[in-house]
Amino acid sequence: MLVNPSLLLHDEPTSGLDSTTASRLVATLGGVARKGRTVVTSILQSTSHVYQIFDAVLLLSEGSCLYFGKAKDAMDYFDSIGFAPKFHVNLADFMLDLANS
Repeated sequence: MLVNPSLLLHDEPTSGLDSTTASRLVATLGGVARKGRTVVTSILQSTSHVYQIFDAVLLLSEGSCLYFGKAKDAMDYFDSIGFAPKFHVNLADFMLDLANS
């Protein structure tokens, strides 16, 4: 970030990190985004805490968009189309299961 880019792309920046470090990294990236930069990242197997830090989510499956919108609205969307889980689950796990089924 030496040249102050307006766009940051990260491919799985939390891979190999423990949940606390992953949360801190994503929170830091969120702070960068709030300062006017666009931050795009791919995340696999996110904890629920890390997921809640995201503003927007794009969920893809085999190249098709399953969901694009505010992270906090994803469960309401899936519920509205009949894909609500039968019990409380980590939303990130739920979305990953949907994308892979």
